[in-house]
Amino acid sequence: MQAHGCGASIVGSGCGVWVFAACGPGRGFQAGGRDVKKTVLIVLAVIGGLSLLCVGAGVAASLWLGSNTGPPENVSIVVNAPGSVVRGTQFDIVVTVTDTSGTARTIKDVDIYPTLNEGITFVKVTPTFAAADPSMGFYTYSMNTPVPANGTAVVTFTFVAQTAGTYAGDFDVSIDSIMRIHTTPTTITITEP
Repeated sequence: MQAHGCGASIVGSGCGVWVFAACGPGRGFQAGGRDVKKTVLIVLAVIGGLSLLCVGAGVAASLWLGSNTGPPENVSIVVNAPGSVVRGTQFDIVVTVTDTSGTARTIKDVDIYPTLNEGITFVKVTPTFAAADPSMGFYTYSMNTPVPANGTAVVTFTFVAQTAGTYAGDFDVSIDSIMRIHTTPTTITITEP
């Protein structure tokens, strides 16, 4: 006997696969039927192919992340911040980036963590930044500042010390990509006048 009107459909979403078999009245199948064997083999082949595709995509993503994330290479990054300032005064945090690779680079973003921002108020940055975004819990300044090959670029942030206390947080500088980040833990103590 032959299976009548029995089929399977495969639905995929990302790397998840669901298999639905549709058999109804007059659509039964026999365990030894040829159509059932074909359908099962096709379903298994598709599942296997999708699994290999997902594994391949995962390996490719891992390789890309491994070579495009982490601290930037062939560059020197120094963040100079005063250890102590008097409440009500302006002060600077200076980021100096020097290329040592012989290739022009770009300062993409500078992130200032909120625990460092709590006692200070932003005044300006030189050179000017493209955009500022505080939505991630820290302040991101999109700089896109060029660093010449074997040269140096300087970015100066100016703040006003507002509230006495000790404030600590990371000052992150990304080079060429927002995934290449250099982190400098920074602590500033604001004293009363």
